[in-house]
Amino acid sequence: MRNPAPGSVLAAPAGGRAEAEFDFINDSPEVAAFELAVEGLSPDWLVGVGPQAGAMAAASGGGSLRLTLAPPLTASVGQYDFSVRILCGGDAIAPAATLVLQVEPAAEDSLLAVAPSTPMTLPPMTLPPEPATGAPAVFAPEPAPMTDPPAGESSRVERTPTPRRRTPPVQTPLAEPSPIEPSPIEQSPVEPSPNGRLPVGQTAPDPSPVFTLPPPVRSEVPPATPTPVPRPRPAALPPEEEPVLVEHQAAPSRALPVEEETPPEVEAALVDLADGGAVALRPGETRLLRFTFTNETSRETTYVLDEDQSLPGDWITLVQDQVNLMRSGKGDVSLRLSPPLNAEPGDYPFSVTLGPQGGMLTPRALTLTVQATPAVKLTSKEGAVRIGPMASFADFHLSVESMGNADTAFRVAVLPPLASSDGEARDSKPVYDTPQWQYLFDKELETLRAPASRQAPRPVPIRLRLQRKGPWWFGFRETHHIRVTAVPVTDAANGGKPVNMVEVTATRLRFWPMPYLTLIPLFLILLLLGSSGASDLSVPDGKYQYHDGGTNVYWVATPGPKKDISLEWDAPKTAFLRLSGSLGTNPVFSRTALGGGGYADHITMSASDPSQDYNYQISRLIGGGDRSVAVRFVQTSLVTPLGVRDTTKNPRPLAGTEVTLLVPTGKITKLTLKNEAKASNALNWWLVKPLGPLASFKVLYSKNAGSLQQGQFIDYPIVGAGAVGDTDQLVFVTTDAAKPVLTVKLKLVAR
Repeated sequence: MRNPAPGSVLAAPAGGRAEAEFDFINDSPEVAAFELAVEGLSPDWLVGVGPQAGAMAAASGGGSLRLTLAPPLTASVGQYDFSVRILCGGDAIAPAATLVLQVEPAAEDSLLAVAPSTPMTLPPMTLPPEPATGAPAVFAPEPAPMTDPPAGESSRVERTPTPRRRTPPVQTPLAEPSPIEPSPIEQSPVEPSPNGRLPVGQTAPDPSPVFTLPPPVRSEVPPATPTPVPRPRPAALPPEEEPVLVEHQAAPSRALPVEEETPPEVEAALVDLADGGAVALRPGETRLLRFTFTNETSRETTYVLDEDQSLPGDWITLVQDQVNLMRSGKGDVSLRLSPPLNAEPGDYPFSVTLGPQGGMLTPRALTLTVQATPAVKLTSKEGAVRIGPMASFADFHLSVESMGNADTAFRVAVLPPLASSDGEARDSKPVYDTPQWQYLFDKELETLRAPASRQAPRPVPIRLRLQRKGPWWFGFRETHHIRVTAVPVTDAANGGKPVNMVEVTATRLRFWPMPYLTLIPLFLILLLLGSSGASDLSVPDGKYQYHDGGTNVYWVATPGPKKDISLEWDAPKTAFLRLSGSLGTNPVFSRTALGGGGYADHITMSASDPSQDYNYQISRLIGGGDRSVAVRFVQTSLVTPLGVRDTTKNPRPLAGTEVTLLVPTGKITKLTLKNEAKASNALNWWLVKPLGPLASFKVLYSKNAGSLQQGQFIDYPIVGAGAVGDTDQLVFVTTDAAKPVLTVKLKLVAR
């Protein structure tokens, strides 16, 4: 498990293993050492803890630390809480991660490997009551005495390959069998957890009486000639157990038929490698080293093999670390070298000691040479890419990662298809373009480099762009298939690993079998015929706007004869429009437009004409969809002030461009407009919003437009005919620059 989250459960059977890896990054500017610290478990259960199992990291580099949990075969089933911290210089670089070790029952073959093979006869006995937890009491009968095998044979016990072993205890030569006194066998207590607590789901056993087993009964009958029966292969011992001698017993006279066992394959091995010898291996390869012995003594002797732990634990395995030989017997011990796939090239010295147990052991210095094997693996995020008709290139995102054990520079290239269209094989030289496509890499030469020692090089991303050259004249679908390869510059064979090539396909689709440029004339014609007109035409500069029938009318009242106005309209972007303007019925201008937009117009009025009417219209280029506005320009002046008064009973002036006139119910209220000029200048006015036929007010008589000379005035008698609180308004446009638009708000009040 890599970087387990807090609370994760690591499961391992008793006598088995569980592993976890923890990544770290050195964010300091110097080289630093990192190690693991574990709390809550016994040190005998841990591998990969402490400075001896630490790792170095360069500045800004990183790495990983492996923790191996190896509960012994005698560990009780249950869950054990523990915590893991990564230390750098004795300080934790991150909060401790709390994990759980789930110890599961040991495998059946592991239990058989340590059980005595001599049959025993037990007298009837009464078992004590089971403990409160429901787990039955465990009894371990004493092993039966062993008989010597025939001279010349060796009694081997192979061990399950383990990275480390404990030094076996010194054994003394077997003496003559002597009567074995019976010893009391007590109930095995439940082993507490390494942190002092009982495993989850178990309680302390109840006190139980001690049961004594009688001594094993030795058969006085001379052994019969053994029936040829294939010898069972020895069961593998757990890592923490000592080798046990297994006595071979003759089969009973009435032997059952036994199926013949298929002989195992013999592993290639180096035999009796001399002192100073070297073994050259590639990462991932294995080699068995065997060391043979001949017992030239007069008694049974145990020969042992050990190594000095100079190599990492997963690089070397003691396959058979001891062998028991009778007088003149021959046998061997062995170990296996297996550098991992990420092993760095170089020479790794180590030594072994071998010889008779309890005697003088002979050291032998050896060297493991890890060969440099540069190799790369090429992968593509996209196996096939589809592009639309308007796109001219297809991008593929590639990744090159190391499959060897050394930093290496590599090249990427495109190879031609395996066979041409006529079926003839092609060479494998790189190609850079074809008549239709060009191959562009953002990086053709790059290096896979490890960030720190004992770390794998980081993958290198590569982008490949297939660029289309020239027009695609005919067809609905265009497909281009290529092979892309990455090759180490020092090994064109890529270490014999066929993982450095990928096949990618670019597909281009379109709905028209020819280049879309041929559709432009047709598109313009269809667009012209099917385009819509403008949805609106407005004059933002208008001082006042009202709707007169089907035309919007705008009043532009500003000083002077020169008028600047802007026109705006809304229309689809594909609409072909024509905008025109006229003075009365005389055309003034005409222009085309595409889509929505605006237009600025400049008008110069006659000095003698106080007002002038213009008409503007926008429509489709081919006709229809007309939108029209009428603009009435008025010249204003400050020398013709307009006076506004309520002259009903108590005359009073009404100031401002918006005035309120109170009209009592059923009574006449008089609104008076007067030219208050100081000289003989005329004041022109227009009633642009009169009262409607259903209004709550009535104007007894009115005039829609007129001209007042100096001192002249005009009255508007108004009668309220509705309910109290009703409102309405009258709007005037005048040549008074201070009041170009006069709004009179009418309100009906009680008498």
